[in-house]
Parts: sequence; structure tokens; C-alpha cells
Amino acid sequence: MPIRGAAHTQLRRVFPWLCLSAGLLSFVALVNGFPLVFPDTGTYLRQAMRLEGILDRPPFYSMFLVPLHLGRSLWPIPFVQDLIVAAVLFRSFSIAFPGLGPRRMTAAVAACCLFTTLPFYADQIMPDIYTPLIVLLVFCLVLGWTKLSWPERIAGAAGLLAMQSFHSSNPLFSVAIAVAAALLAWRRGDGSRTVLRRAGLVPALACLALAGQTLYGYATIGRITPAPAAPFFTLARLIYDGPAKQYLADVCPGAGFVLCSYQQDFSGNSDTFLWQPNAPLAALKAARGEIGALDEASAIVSGTLRRYPTEVAAAAARNAARQFFSVATRITDCPCLGGKIGHVIPELFPGEAKQYGASLQNRGEIPWPILTRIDLVALIASGAALGFVLLRAPAWLSGEAGRLLALITWALVVNATLMGMLSGVTDRYQARLIWLVPFFAMAVLLDRVRPAPPSRRAFKHPLHSAA
Repeated sequence: MPIRGAAHTQLRRVFPWLCLSAGLLSFVALVNGFPLVFPDTGTYLRQAMRLEGILDRPPFYSMFLVPLHLGRSLWPIPFVQDLIVAAVLFRSFSIAFPGLGPRRMTAAVAACCLFTTLPFYADQIMPDIYTPLIVLLVFCLVLGWTKLSWPERIAGAAGLLAMQSFHSSNPLFSVAIAVAAALLAWRRGDGSRTVLRRAGLVPALACLALAGQTLYGYATIGRITPAPAAPFFTLARLIYDGPAKQYLADVCPGAGFVLCSYQQDFSGNSDTFLWQPNAPLAALKAARGEIGALDEASAIVSGTLRRYPTEVAAAAARNAARQFFSVATRITDCPCLGGKIGHVIPELFPGEAKQYGASLQNRGEIPWPILTRIDLVALIASGAALGFVLLRAPAWLSGEAGRLLALITWALVVNATLMGMLSGVTDRYQARLIWLVPFFAMAVLLDRVRPAPPSRRAFKHPLHSAA
């Protein structure tokens, strides 16, 4: 009973600051006049509402959105996402920095709202914001397990499962983070069985997420695969990295591939190949149908890997290195999106079509270049500050704080590597995580700037006053 009373008191103390932090995160959507969107937003909105079997993404984020918008308004989505972000930040950083109270946590959120990409991804109707939250939840469940209550453990595991299911790369990403967390827990002195039991929860949840994605893949194309459209994305990367283009030059025209006739049309980049209606992939789908196009893409990918493994590995390494440093804040403005989102909101949410049309993003009036410079300055300053601390005051990063920093660093490497292997280099892939670095630096600063405890303050004895 006393434990429950203490937990209730703590919740009452933190909850107002949690809500304030969520409100601060929502300022981008409020200033924009509408939640931020992306080309894929329209697909995520249609997928569950229209029960469309879309190959290039699992349906679970779309299903998550339905009870939030209820087919009426998109505004609850950023507000709920902001609350989730604030809750995960508060809990994970309270484990890493036990002296960092809710007031200072809110100050860290406010600073990151002004100087990082955090609010742009939190207020966007996309699952990108959940990738960095996976890192923090794995930290809580593996390294902070003993500091969590049972309701928190259950909520953390359920949240992690949902986030793993939102994107086909998230299960593998979360397992890679769990491996590093397990190593850190073992180095901390946790017993091997304890480490395996706690860290093993993450791949177990990943298997459930993969099972759901595989079930969707089977229902969509009748094949056992968690990522039905993966051959298209891999083929696009291999073509524009060079090895697949060379493979087609070697085997065409004898191989009988439709793409043999389009070798001179591989202009632009991988996005052009994947999404433009007059690109070679569209011609391949028109000629062979969706399933036949997948078969040809898979055959070209496997043939390229067999014939040019060294070149493929070298290109993946180059892409990973480029991706690691590609962190610009560039969320595409709506005039560039065309019909991918412009017709979806008037169709599904006609009452908000006017708001969407009048938003800063839709009018192309968000100053992305200026925001990119601000984010870059904040990132460089944060990195320099953390480097100084590591060299001159490593005790500041002892214990759980140092382990969280190690996990964040590893997550940036893993994310860049996975995206470099699976897709083309895109700023948003790394930008969705990079705000963790300035946020961590701000937490270190606020944790060290504390008022002196009462025992250290100047004290004047009453008798001296009387004298």
C-alpha cells in the first residue's frame, strides 16, 4: 500500500510536466497550422481506412492511427505521439540521470524543440519518430529493468512490440540495440542468466512483430515474407550503386529480363526508379504484373550478389558512411508531394482540407535551410561538449548515463549501416535519431547545474544574529 501511494504521488508530481513537455513538442504542428506530412502519409492513412494491401509497408502504423483520427480529424495524432515521446524520454532519462527532475527534463525538451529535429518528427504523421524511441525502450527494459514497476515493464514491452511492427527494418534494428545493451549489462556485473532473460525479451518481441509482418505479406502476395517489396528497394540501391547495372550489362539480352530494354533509362536516383510513373520499375510492373516484377527484381538481386559480392559490400559500406553524416532537416514540402498526399486528405478528411491547404508546409514556407543550419550548429556544439566531458570529466558520464550514451552512439551506427544496406542514402533516416545527441548533452548539462544542498549553504546561527 505505501508503495502504491508513493507511485501515485510521483505520478501526480510528474504528470503536469509531462503534459507541458508534450505541449511544447506540438508547437511545430501548431505553428504550421496542420500536422506535418510526407509522401508516405497518404499511404498510411489509406491503408487501414480503405483496407488496401500495400506491399511496401506493414499495416500496423496505419492501424495505430485509426483510433486516433477515427476518420474525423488528424490533430490527435501529433498530440498523442508527443505524449508518447515525452513519457519515454522522462522515464529513460530518469534512469540515466536520477537527479534530473521533471522540471529540468521539461527544460531539456524545450531546448530540443528549438534546436533539433525532435518536434518535426514527433509532429509528423509517419512512424519515423518511433525508431529513436526503440533505443530508449531497450535501454529501460535491459539496463533499467530493476528501476521499473511491473506496469512500466508491461507498458514498455507492449510499446516496443508496437514500434517494432511499424516498419520492416525495426525488428532487426531493435535486436542489434539489444545485443549492445546486453553487453553493457554484462560489463556492469549483471549475471549471465539475468542478462539473457532481460535482453532476450527484445528478440522475442521482434519475432512476434516479424510474425505479424509475415502474416500480412502472405495475405498480400501469398508468400512467406515480412517485407514483400524488399526486392524493389534492394534492386534500386544496387542499380544506382552500380553492381546491378553491370550485372544487367553482362547478362542482357539473353537473360530475358524486362529491364534489359531499359538499361539506358536508369537516370536520376533510386527514388526516381521506385516512384516515378515513367521509370523502368513502373514499366516492369506494367509488363509482368506486381508478382512477376518481384520475381524479376529478386532474380537480378540474387544474380548481382553472386557475381559481384565484393562490389556490393563496398557500396554498402560507402552508403553507410554517407548515411551516418546525412542528418539535414529536410521534410519535403507538400507542393513537391503532388497526388501522393494532396488528394488523400480532401478525400478522407474533407473537413480539414482547408487547414491542410493553408498550412506553411503546403505553401512551401517552412525555412528548411535555416532549420538545417540551426540543427547542425546544435549537433556540433553538443558533440564537442560531450567530447570535452569524456576527456576532462568522465565521471559525469559514469553509471547508467554512460551506458545510455554508448547505446545511442551504437544506434546511430546501426541505423546508418542498415539503411546503407537496405535503401538509398536519405537525410531523414539519420535525422530521425540524431536529436538524441543534443538531448543527451542537454541532460548532462542540466544534471550538473544543481542548486547546492541545504547542508552546503551558508548558515548563520540565530545567537549570532542576536549578538
